[in-house]
Amino acid sequence: WSRLSQTPRASPSEPPRQPCHHPSLSVLDLGFNNVGDAGCASLAGNAVSRNPALSTLYLSGNAVREAGALALASAISGGCGLKSLHLTANRVGPAGVRGLMRSIAEFDVTMQMARQDRENRVALRAEQQAGATRSGDDEGQAGDDDDLSRLRGFRCMEELYLGGTQMESVGCLAVSNMLLTNLSLRVICLSDNGLNDQDLSLFSQSLSRNRELPLEVLRLSFNKLTCVGVETLMNAIWGSKTLREIKLDNNQIKDR
Repeated sequence: WSRLSQTPRASPSEPPRQPCHHPSLSVLDLGFNNVGDAGCASLAGNAVSRNPALSTLYLSGNAVREAGALALASAISGGCGLKSLHLTANRVGPAGVRGLMRSIAEFDVTMQMARQDRENRVALRAEQQAGATRSGDDEGQAGDDDDLSRLRGFRCMEELYLGGTQMESVGCLAVSNMLLTNLSLRVICLSDNGLNDQDLSLFSQSLSRNRELPLEVLRLSFNKLTCVGVETLMNAIWGSKTLREIKLDNNQIKDR
């Protein structure tokens, strides 16, 4: 559509149409187009939800607020191919960020459980084949009908850009809680959100408790962090084998 904030209306007599996804479109950049909540909801339902092909979505600076973020959260919770989501400079707010974090966390755990279930099935089948007696029932190859097969093509979030989303402390806490169980996130940007040392302390606790998080890039520019919060962060990431970039410019670190 030329006007992304407007959703086409179907005739009441028409049956609901199933989204038809482009099979090879992996990157969609709609930055700074005033998409708004209505356009974001339309994209979430028609381009993101249950679409394994689309892996990167740029929606920076699009007047997306809580309703649009929750629509994206719903699409993520149902399964999609998104690995990189850019929501910088949208007034998503604390509730919008919280909804997104809940969906990202729940789907990541769903994928973890599905993988573990697949591994258990494979191990059990190997034991059965190695045993002296075998069952006469042929259950097929392990994984043919398990949860991981039903989630084939869907991905967990790996890059999350939430700079300038006005998440406040409530939103930052939601991000911190999401990180406690996440095993996929590599890049996270929380710049320009007015975060303080207490916010960073809770965030750092999550990093220290989840050593399996493959975090590579952390951006915290343009916040209200001092040397106290930064010291907490440095203690939390000490010994990380994946982290390679931290941005802390334009804060209030100063010198002790």
